[in-house]
Amino acid sequence: MGAVTLETMLTHPKAFGLITASPVQRACCRVADGLPLGDLAQDPTVIRTLGGTDAVAALPTVPPLEFYLLAAIRTGKSLFTAALAAHTALTIDLTRLAQSEVARVAVVSLDKDKARIVMAHLRSALTLPGGVLGQYLERKPKPTTECVVLRRPDGRRVEIMIAAGKRGGDNLVSRWTVACIFDEAARMLGGADGVVNMDDMRSSVIERLRLLRQHGAMARLVAVSSPWAARGPIYDAVQEFFGRPSEQLVIVRATGPELNPVLWTPAAVEASRLDPRG
Repeated sequence: MGAVTLETMLTHPKAFGLITASPVQRACCRVADGLPLGDLAQDPTVIRTLGGTDAVAALPTVPPLEFYLLAAIRTGKSLFTAALAAHTALTIDLTRLAQSEVARVAVVSLDKDKARIVMAHLRSALTLPGGVLGQYLERKPKPTTECVVLRRPDGRRVEIMIAAGKRGGDNLVSRWTVACIFDEAARMLGGADGVVNMDDMRSSVIERLRLLRQHGAMARLVAVSSPWAARGPIYDAVQEFFGRPSEQLVIVRATGPELNPVLWTPAAVEASRLDPRG
């Protein structure tokens, strides 16, 4: 599995099945994997979503510690999140962990109901008849499950679980968290605004992820969201770092047509633009 890319897993018809992936969706996969954009580096939509030609030239050659994807609604963000969770679980280097230790990929959202959308995509790919991922599923998940366990070819086990936000990010520090994915992160408050907030949750886990990377495991923090208000930790990060990619952070900002032109037709865009109530 180590040689399988996120792009392949997302677009394979017997995995997550996004066979109509747009250039920007494919670029997101390559950036998250730390792989060259290749022919996509000349695509104008990809260039714009990354912040310009200078940003494309500065992309890191390793998976960034933090990857933020801000995009319109109904653009496959939850499907991308599910594929990224599965890909991380199956490919991350776990040689520093004892064979008996269970690593964790945590999916955090505003509440568990929203995170269950990601889990539904994950279950669908893992239980797809004739699918290529079912062989790694330790046991068939129930429709209401909040955790799936994958057993890798090396015998190690990784759990992908829904983790509801808690004070100080306490739910993110109890296990070997190798990836933390924040769903609808732009709607999460900052430290000055709420007891359960993005600032505290990020702080609780980022150094653990950074330390794992020092020992060869490409642990990561991912934030996936549609835009919301002009405030909050994600908004502040976009204002400061969009167009300035590094090994620490890469931010992608995409419109509906750039990620999902099949749904976001010119007519759909115009209808949204003309909404008198915004």
